[in-house]
Amino acid sequence: MIDKNIKVLNYQVLENGFYFDIDISMCISYNDFLLKKDFLRTSFKCDIELEYFNSYVRIYVIQNSVKLNYKFIDLPNYQLLLGYDFKLQPIIADMKICPHLLISGLPGQGKSSMLKQIISNLKECDVILFNAYEDDFKGYRIINNLDSIKSYFSNLRNNLVKKKKVTYLIIDELGLITDKQLLDDIKFIMQVARHYKIYIVGVIQLALKENIKFKQLFSSRVSFKQIDTSCYVVSLNTNITDILEKQQFFYFGNVLVKGTTYIL
Repeated sequence: MIDKNIKVLNYQVLENGFYFDIDISMCISYNDFLLKKDFLRTSFKCDIELEYFNSYVRIYVIQNSVKLNYKFIDLPNYQLLLGYDFKLQPIIADMKICPHLLISGLPGQGKSSMLKQIISNLKECDVILFNAYEDDFKGYRIINNLDSIKSYFSNLRNNLVKKKKVTYLIIDELGLITDKQLLDDIKFIMQVARHYKIYIVGVIQLALKENIKFKQLFSSRVSFKQIDTSCYVVSLNTNITDILEKQQFFYFGNVLVKGTTYIL
């Protein structure tokens, strides 16, 4: 139950629902109020998002999901467009602040859509994909043969120079790479890559401990729907209780944000 003495301060209709503000200063701490989130979901039979402003909480009641079509957003080439949040505002991963991005989640949940969206929004960058489907990324350089991939990363490691353009190395099916030398080369490059204007984007399906190589080097992480809550802990380093629908994800960089990918 929520204290009946809590006062409603404000109410506003939104495109995807509404929000209202309540004063909790005399009733309950915000941390304790967070424990009421599931109760609010049950009561409103809608998704709920919360924001805290000093003495009051803003409660967003999301009554309908708004699908936004992708439109180019002019960003610096070290920022990646991931999707949009419940306020319909862009979610952006900043590689200078949180370098290297790991994207995980079950098949068919939106990983490929996010990759296409990220690449579509980049400008003045070099993009190289590994283990990628050529039909999905026409017009981009793709390296799929294992020996060719090993050769590329070995040469890059031994000849690291600062790139003229920001370079993104996107490795699909990262969890399936088992070659020890290749993994060692990727790990070494990730440790120094941002000094050479190189950023790694890794993509895996199951977020299991044994599948996520050198997880600590990915400062930005995205998780689509997983098998169970333990997988969210592995991929995001935090527990998630929200139920994710197709195309929905959690992003963890300097903050934890729930979002949705754009429609391409």
